[in-house]
Amino acid sequence: MKLIVKLLCILACGLIGLSVVVPFISASPVDVTISRNLMEGGHGTIVLIIAGVGLVSSLFGWFFLSALSGVAAFVMFFIEKGSVRDILGIREVDALINLVTQNGTGYYLLLVGAIALVAFSIVGMIVKKVL
Repeated sequence: MKLIVKLLCILACGLIGLSVVVPFISASPVDVTISRNLMEGGHGTIVLIIAGVGLVSSLFGWFFLSALSGVAAFVMFFIEKGSVRDILGIREVDALINLVTQNGTGYYLLLVGAIALVAFSIVGMIVKKVL
């Protein structure tokens, strides 16, 4: 059971790492699509470090540190969500944000990966105490 939890944590870290290179958000204000990934947004390196720490801690069975990495990835999700929109230059027109922006695959990969890493790490901590 412990091996399965480790593998699930590693998979969640892979999702977080993959979210860096795929499009995070795109905007189409005037028939021109602008797409940004996390590396272009400025925080991609931090997200990769978080994924790396989560990966190493999952491999060694340090599920508390792995859970903290998941929480950090979740925090980065909200930070990056705001900063990418600032980079696109559409922060001033809040009413149009929903009309011209679309969340990309990276948006959802980071969100799902962060939630999964926290959840599987908690399961890992429980399994570690029980077994």
